[in-house]
Amino acid sequence: MKYQKFKILIKGFFRNSILIRDLFRKLFGLRYNVEHTRESIRSSYKKHVLAAQKGEIPLNGGMTPHTTGLYGALASRYMAADIPRSEFLLFSELSPFLLMKESDAVEALAEYVVCQENPEEGKVAWLSKLVNDALRTIKDADPNYNAMATQVLLHRDIYWRNFLEKDVNELLENEFLKMLPQNGEIAPEVYALMEAGLRAKVDSLKS
Repeated sequence: MKYQKFKILIKGFFRNSILIRDLFRKLFGLRYNVEHTRESIRSSYKKHVLAAQKGEIPLNGGMTPHTTGLYGALASRYMAADIPRSEFLLFSELSPFLLMKESDAVEALAEYVVCQENPEEGKVAWLSKLVNDALRTIKDADPNYNAMATQVLLHRDIYWRNFLEKDVNELLENEFLKMLPQNGEIAPEVYALMEAGLRAKVDSLKS
């Protein structure tokens, strides 16, 4: 599904969502309430799942009510904060959550938003373990999830990159390299997005 269509559908649910209350809290300097944020994400997830089940949001391209719920909840939150994300990058950011059990994924996504917005009150260690454990399964996952997760290496502003343990980062880099052409040639604009360690690995493929 094209992001624009999804965006239009999400806006309809967003207008009457409790996410509006989060916005008012920020505008008028009201105290940040992490439990409210967690419940806001859970509620948004449920709304999008229900809409998908009713056919109000089409399930195209292998989407399920669960993936629609996760996507809709995070996309709505970012729309509220005016954080730009393309459809592909948003799915890339969701990749570890898509690899979790559904119940874990919803709670982890709620905590992910809390940790981004108010890290001192978030369960960072708990979330970090879930994200790393999920990504360790990437080699056995759907190839689409694999491709999405490795693309995050090109985007430094994806928050969960801060959580990556050394072995998981190495795993993602190796999976990324497998997707490159055999000659190691890569577009200059993509190469420019890479960090030093990944660039060195790409350069070694050419030598």
